[in-house]
This record gives sequence, structure tokens and C-alpha cells, in this order.
Amino acid sequence: MVAPLDDGEINRGVSYDLGTAPLLPGSPHRSKPRREKQRFGGRPWVGVNVTAGLIMGGRDHSRGAPDWGAVGVNVTAGLIMGVREALGGIVSASMVFSSSDNPEISSMLQFGISMTLYTMSVGVLWYAVFGRLQLLGRLREAPEKIPATVFAIICTSSILSGLVSILFGKLQWATSMLMIPKPVVSGFLGAIGVVVLQAGLKTASGVPFHHFWPDMGWAEFCNSTDRLLQVACMMLHFICIRCGPGVCATLLDIERHPARKDAAAWPCGALSIWTTYSLSDVDLDTVWEICVSLDIVALVAMAILCTMLGALAITGRYPTGPAGDPAPDDPLDFNAELTTVGAVLCNQAINLSQLPAPRRLREDGGTHRIAVLTIALVAGSLFIFGFPIGSVVPKWFLGGLFMNTGWSFLKKTLMSYQSMSTFKWRGLHIVSMQYGISTCCVLMALYFSPTTAIMAGLCLSIVLFVWDGMSTSPVSSVVDGQHVVSRTKRPWWEMNVLAAEGDRVRLLYLQ
Repeated sequence: MVAPLDDGEINRGVSYDLGTAPLLPGSPHRSKPRREKQRFGGRPWVGVNVTAGLIMGGRDHSRGAPDWGAVGVNVTAGLIMGVREALGGIVSASMVFSSSDNPEISSMLQFGISMTLYTMSVGVLWYAVFGRLQLLGRLREAPEKIPATVFAIICTSSILSGLVSILFGKLQWATSMLMIPKPVVSGFLGAIGVVVLQAGLKTASGVPFHHFWPDMGWAEFCNSTDRLLQVACMMLHFICIRCGPGVCATLLDIERHPARKDAAAWPCGALSIWTTYSLSDVDLDTVWEICVSLDIVALVAMAILCTMLGALAITGRYPTGPAGDPAPDDPLDFNAELTTVGAVLCNQAINLSQLPAPRRLREDGGTHRIAVLTIALVAGSLFIFGFPIGSVVPKWFLGGLFMNTGWSFLKKTLMSYQSMSTFKWRGLHIVSMQYGISTCCVLMALYFSPTTAIMAGLCLSIVLFVWDGMSTSPVSSVVDGQHVVSRTKRPWWEMNVLAAEGDRVRLLYLQ
């Protein structure tokens, strides 16, 4: 007997057919309710598009005038995210271009910031409406072609990543990412955190770090007072972000160094990304050789992994939709997600920055499409008018942003053992061996690329799975058929077989 709902028509069947009935007998069908008029800016109608922060979907059940309070909250959240992502764009461009020892590439920082802001503004607008580079040795003889060739490689790799993403989404292959073990997802975040932490140290000090060790050695590194002050301010800034309110950096009476001494860190102009370089300056042979190499395969694979693993991480953080969502329990369509990201990559042909994260946007109060449009407006204004936002940002501040992001990823990985099962060994509680997969990814990222770290984590997870299967018997118990007594409902044919041939039947109960 099923109790009727308070309203709505109940469709009850006369028999319970496993082929057509709901999974739970106590879940009756209910006629679809009539959709009510949405209240503009009203209670969160949020269905999160994971990669770009697209806020779409649900409706509020209230009627009447626009909820201007909710509109104000979303606009404020968009402004906060817009400024934050603009600074993040400078950080991303600095990590890409300043990490190179080639002066021609390093001088492209100003141009790279324009590309980042363009990517952010156009990409976020698209979503709101619709839902390490290596140069070949030959360019050493023609250094004037390096910047244009770098720009061409970025555009080409972005288009390839977009096309492959669309292909994977249309072929329904994106759902295969759900087969990736959770420890590998956690290890991926930790591997990215290691890379970002090392980038933060380099941004603040100006010295490349490998395995958290300066290339010049600690003795020579500590000889520069300015370098030590920059790193000290970066760490204080990081502590302020992580541990409490206030900006302790303003309390230090030291000279504020810009992110770069030889070039201002602001956009170089709205039209510059189309007029700075021409196709005649591009070394097409170099672009072709990069496109057919294994480096581009790793880059495209990393782009797809970032999208899918990011989707898994966000759905783990927000398993259901917020209030006002008409279908809060509907699962995320990974195939549509990957297809949308691929369309944006092809549309922009530039991929230097990550688009605003929906988790941060929601925690800042953004629940409506208005918040996403505000982010696009802020980033687009900075791009078009060339506001010198980076000219007042010291490099220790950028390094602190790096450290905060990297540590957030790394901490989540290192503390992932808290959500894993434990077992007792000689009276001690030992964490599951699955935790070794995450730590393996982090350790591999210290010496190799994040892609290699992910592959190592996948291989280790397969080894642990096989080893666990070999050490555990799949059979939990064995019972003779003639002695089987069960209170569960069995098919009539099974009962007839057990009654007639019970002495010849042996039932194996599997784990």
C-alpha cells in the first residue's frame, strides 16, 4: 500500500512489473506539474556548467516583481569573480610566458595578458548565453619568428583540443571518465598543486624551481636580499589568505616591485592580438612538427582530463542542485559538458586561462546567469580599455595567489585519506592502500609532468585492483541445493529445479 501525495495525480498500476515500474515500489508516478512564471533574478536557478561557471537551469516558484536583492547579490558576486579572474589571468599569463628562458617568449607577457582577458570575456559570454610550449632548435637562427610561431601554436593546439573534445562528446565517450578511480582524481589535483606551487616560487623570486629546489642552489639564492623579501612577502600573503582576514603585506615597509621590470603587466590593447603578428612571421614547419608530435597529444589529453576531472571534482562538492532547481538530482551530462567546452575552444582559438570556477562563484553568492554576465563584462572592459590592473600588482602578490591555489589542491589530496576506509594491523588503524595512489601522483609530479603522474596513478590503481582480486576469494560461502531455505521470493523455475535436483545443485554465494 502506497500513501498518496498531498497533491498531483497518482498513477498506480495493478501489478508490479520490474520492466516498467520504478526501482522502488514506494515511488509512485506523478503527473508533471505546470511550470510557473520565473521571477527575474529570483531564488537560485542554478544548474552548474562545470568548466566555465555557467549558471543555468532551475526556476523559482514565486511570482511577482523581480527580486532586486538577489540581482544585487549576483552582480556583486560577478564583480568579485571578475576582479579575481582578471588577477588570475595575469598569473596564468605570467606562468606561461615568464617561465621560459627565451627572451623573445618572456617579452610576450603583455600580449599574453590580452589573450587571457579575451579568452575569459568571450568564453564566459558564450557560456552565459548558450549554455609548456617547446620551440625547435631551428628557430634559434631566426629569433624574430619565435613570438608569432608561439602564438600560432597556441591557436592551433586550442583548435585541436576543441575538435577532439567535441568528437569525444558526440561519441558519448566522456562518460568513460566516470571509470577513473577517485584516488586518481584526487592525485591529479595534487599533481597540479605541485606545479602551481613551484610556479608561485618562481614568480616571486624570479628563479626557476625544480622539485622545490632553486636551480642556482640555496646558497646563491639567499645572497639576494630583494629575493628573500619577495619570497617572505609572498608567504605572508599566503598566510593571510589561508588563516585570517586582513592584508598583512601593507604593513611591511618595503619597495613594491611590479610583476615584471622590463614590461608593464597590463593588456597591450584590444586590437593588438590581431595586429601584432602576421602569418608571414610564422614558421609553419615548426607548427606542423609540433602538431604531429607526442607533445600535442599530451596537451590535448590534458585539456580533456582537466575538463572531465574538474567535472568530477565539482559534482563531488555539489552532488545536488540548489533550491529552485526543478531537477536537483539530475546527473551532470559529461558528454554535453565536453562538447560545450570544445565549441568554446574552437570559437576562441586561444586557451591560456581557466574560466571562472562555479564553486567559487556559488560560494560568493552567484546563483544566476547575471553573475556570469557580470564576469564577462568586467573581463571584457579590462581587455578593451587596457586598464593597467597589473601595473600595481607586485610579483609577491601574484606568487601568493599561486601558493593559495596550489596549496588548496595539494591539501585536498593529502587529506583525502579521511574519506577512505581503514583496516587494523596489529592493533593499529592503517589507511587504505588506495591512498598510495594519490600520494604516488604527487610524488611523480615532483619529477615528471602532471600527465605522467596521472598515468602512474592509473597504472598503480590497476595493480592494486588485480592484487586485491588475487588475494581475496570471490566466493563467500557454498550451500548444497537440497538444504537451501530462503525467505526471499524466488522464481518458480528455480524452486522447481531445487526441489527436483537439489542433491545435484551447489550454490556459490559471491562476494
